[in-house]
Amino acid sequence: MAGIDSHLNKSSARFKLGVIMDPDGDRVRFSDGKVQVPMNYFGAVALHFLHVHKGIKGVVAKSVGTSNFVNAIAVKLRIPIKETKVGSRTSGRTFQTSKERAIVAFEESDGI
Repeated sequence: MAGIDSHLNKSSARFKLGVIMDPDGDRVRFSDGKVQVPMNYFGAVALHFLHVHKGIKGVVAKSVGTSNFVNAIAVKLRIPIKETKVGSRTSGRTFQTSKERAIVAFEESDGI
């Protein structure tokens, strides 16, 4: 991320947003050159936006190894939380076979 921050800081643009994704697109970082937004924070904000402003219903799907920040938002919005054991095999299988629709899904390796 240091590279993106350096690049953004060289820009004279009034508003800046740097986005970095891994090759399969499940890990994303955002930066304005000064502050980086961790995936767990982004996911929690995305949950709020999708549920409140877009009206999407469902559950929060997450492994127990992820941040509980999203839990606080889910509880406030009365959205059920479905937690799985640690391990992408466990969570991936659960998320794919669940009859419940996930608004957002988190895995412990910072993926969403």
